[in-house]
Amino acid sequence: MSEVWIVPILHPSYIIRGNWKHDPAQSHILAMAAQLAYGDYEPPNIEDAPPDSNLDPTVEELYAWVDGMEQGVTCDIEAAGPHLVCIGFCKLDDLSTVVVRFRKKGAVMWDADWDVRRAKVEWVYGVLASPDIPKVFHNGQAYDIPMLTTMGFDVSNYAGDTMLMAHVAYPEMPKGLEYLGVLYARVPGWKHLTRDYQGEGK
Repeated sequence: MSEVWIVPILHPSYIIRGNWKHDPAQSHILAMAAQLAYGDYEPPNIEDAPPDSNLDPTVEELYAWVDGMEQGVTCDIEAAGPHLVCIGFCKLDDLSTVVVRFRKKGAVMWDADWDVRRAKVEWVYGVLASPDIPKVFHNGQAYDIPMLTTMGFDVSNYAGDTMLMAHVAYPEMPKGLEYLGVLYARVPGWKHLTRDYQGEGK
């Protein structure tokens, strides 16, 4: 038996009853359904990390990864209250990613070795502060950058913001990172994996 894929989409009657903010997404969802039907799109395995991603890099791997960053990187942080949990970077030239973790459950530092923690923080500081590396955030101007600044990081060459871009393109649509990631990048949703997620981009 061949695989069966279910592509949820809003009913047109829901849209015409005043929910026009969701209408621009419909064409993207229908296009994905068509590509699935014709075999032009294969959904990612939700049990695997994205390709070319390193979720627990060593210090040496971080410094080896910097080649190509001059084209720009996307940056996103995850925080628990005032505590930075992790920060992720994605290079725009090849879409490879690294995630630097600072804490795990219970606010325990991720790396037991102090020298490793210090080296990773220094690497992150160097990337964020570099004027030669353009940086794109999602809601960076209102959340990520103020949070990072409060923690002692300098952010230089803030080159763009995907939440602002989404607002300019479709002001009425939701602008959360997960919503846009599922719609445009066709990645599986992930925010539900964080039990106390409160939502963003409302």
